[in-house]
Amino acid sequence: MPNSPIDQTLLWEELDETSINFDEFDELFSKPPADKTLRSKAKSKPKADKQPCAFYSVNGGHGFGSCNEEGTRLLVFCDVNNLMICNTNFRKPASHLIVYQSGGQASQYRLVISNFRVQARMVPRSRPVRKRKIWKLKNPLNSQSFRNILIKAFNEEEEEEDLQTCNIEDNWKFLWDSLLRATEQIRGWCKVVNTDLRVVKLLDSKRSQALGIFLSSLRLEMADIENAILSFDTSLMDLEKLKTLYDIRGEKAELQKIEDTIAKNPDVAFDKPEQFLHDLNQIPDYAERIFCSIFQSTFQESISVLENKLNNLKMTCEAMVTGVSIRRILSLVLTMGNYMNGGHMKRGQADGFGLEILSKLKDVKSKDNRTSLLQYVVKEYVQRYEQEDAGTDKVALPLPDPSDINQATLVNFEDILVEMGKIEKDFQSAETRSDKVMESSGEKFLQPFKDIMTEFFIKGRQELKDQQENLRECQNKFDYVVKFYCVKPKSGEKTVTPVYFFSLWMTFCKEFKDFWKKEQQIIVKQSMILRGKYCALTPLFKRSFLQAVPPMSSSNFSCGYIELIVQFLVE
Repeated sequence: MPNSPIDQTLLWEELDETSINFDEFDELFSKPPADKTLRSKAKSKPKADKQPCAFYSVNGGHGFGSCNEEGTRLLVFCDVNNLMICNTNFRKPASHLIVYQSGGQASQYRLVISNFRVQARMVPRSRPVRKRKIWKLKNPLNSQSFRNILIKAFNEEEEEEDLQTCNIEDNWKFLWDSLLRATEQIRGWCKVVNTDLRVVKLLDSKRSQALGIFLSSLRLEMADIENAILSFDTSLMDLEKLKTLYDIRGEKAELQKIEDTIAKNPDVAFDKPEQFLHDLNQIPDYAERIFCSIFQSTFQESISVLENKLNNLKMTCEAMVTGVSIRRILSLVLTMGNYMNGGHMKRGQADGFGLEILSKLKDVKSKDNRTSLLQYVVKEYVQRYEQEDAGTDKVALPLPDPSDINQATLVNFEDILVEMGKIEKDFQSAETRSDKVMESSGEKFLQPFKDIMTEFFIKGRQELKDQQENLRECQNKFDYVVKFYCVKPKSGEKTVTPVYFFSLWMTFCKEFKDFWKKEQQIIVKQSMILRGKYCALTPLFKRSFLQAVPPMSSSNFSCGYIELIVQFLVE
């Protein structure tokens, strides 16, 4: 960005005013639209609350009818005499009074009173079976170790005796025993849970319920979870599940309470949430691994969002400084404004204007209210500068797109600086956690974590550095474009912010684009008429056309004649 003083005269181009027809300006005047407000006259009436009775769940309430005094006395009698109470859920006609409704059935206040007991049959529970953790062999690391142990066992057996000469049953028995021994050696046995013992619950009800809901939605075995964490496999557990797993991980106090309970009674039977936290804690450095995996995914997304914001701002600022079409449009506005203020000694000879004027050009209406100053500027720009290319793919919108302007208004340099600081802090935290995993993990659980995170940190550090440099460059370009257009900060503020600067352009660019597209469509229709590409006219349409439009000749052929044809076709 140049450091030399900005020459403000570069912004304005001198126009040959004699080449512009100012006759159409003589009747222009400002007529701001009247504000209209809509008021809602609807008023809501509060409903009176119903007072429930002592037996609200079975006698009245729930919005159906009211509590019944006779039924209440009957319920009190049943409660005193320890009698069973149940509702009569039968289908009722719509005309009957409904005091209870459940599962598509309705009930009145009459109740069934009984005094009986059901003899339950005692079913002995089967004794627990001790199981090997065969499903843990899904882990590629365990699978490779399991394969090596089996090969070693077969090699030792072949050295002692020839397996091909042995009995087939002995060979199958040897294979079966080898598989079981290898499984025990790799993953061990499952803990035998005595179902006759009472399940131990150590967590509070809300915490236990939250874990239970997560486990129901997860639907994965602990072996799959362990494999996904150790091998960075996101096919089973996506980013959202990993985030939830990291958030509900066991706290230090909870895990300590579980370990103390196991130390006192090794055969203790935990509830599912407690057992899940205990099994999850057995995975080596699971919290650090999950954090690194989550940060690896979110880092790329955060950097991409910041990069898109900064690049859009930088591109928009460059277009506003170097764009020739923007200078031409502003020069037209200045020239027409000086003509309208020609009787004023100062305002009629202005060298420039404030950008806040741009949003008011649409409010300057003609005498018949059919056009505005902004529409005339667009029309004059198309005829003067686009000429024969108008209505074709050779021309483009002369102003920045309103969507780019809107995105530029969302940029806040202070917020981006804070966001980058947070990303850098999380980056350093991820590096620390990664180093901890690499130091504490053995060779068995070191890969592929080491290779993935090492490559990520090298690329991520460079990307973060690039965006920090991109931020400084965007700030310099924005400061330059603010000085270029002589924009001063709002009252009470020290600097001009992107939201204030680009809001001066937002309405103007959007309205200019709408009028410019309409002008292009009109030119396309005119070209279609001249080329004879309209559909065949019916006889009635031909007669109406000939009555409204005079025959074309060399004397009356002009833009006004074409506009007359277009107006007839539209109406």
